[in-house]
Amino acid sequence: MAKIRYLALAFLILAATLFEFIGNDGTIESLDPVIEIAITLSGDRDDSMVFNHPPTIKEVLDRAGLENVYNFDMTTVLQNNHDLYLDSSSGLVSLNEAGIDELQTIKGIGPVTAMKIVAYRNSKRFETIEEIMEVSGIGEKTYLKLRGFLCL
Repeated sequence: MAKIRYLALAFLILAATLFEFIGNDGTIESLDPVIEIAITLSGDRDDSMVFNHPPTIKEVLDRAGLENVYNFDMTTVLQNNHDLYLDSSSGLVSLNEAGIDELQTIKGIGPVTAMKIVAYRNSKRFETIEEIMEVSGIGEKTYLKLRGFLCL
């Protein structure tokens, strides 16, 4: 008799568990969480888009219908709430190519900051303009002032 009770209890637990995953329309709901990765474009194009996976810069530019005139590494994977700054205007200073003197032509970058940027670049090339915030002494406020003058 005890075996029958345990089997009945196991059956009820199994049925209750399955019932939890059945939607109102009788279909079984997905157990996978819905992933939404939000990407914002600013600068040359103001736009926002949502992906169901962390997209590469190539995927973002393709969806926006843009060509890579920004010299981005197209394989860079972007994370949620990433602001991809697009600026194709001429006269920009390249974070990956400019020397100390050229970096100092930008208001707000002095000799010490220029040396820090070059030192960072020598250890790891910049993949995005906002990566400049990883350089010691450059926070979000400074980045927002500089980004219109920089390219990769």
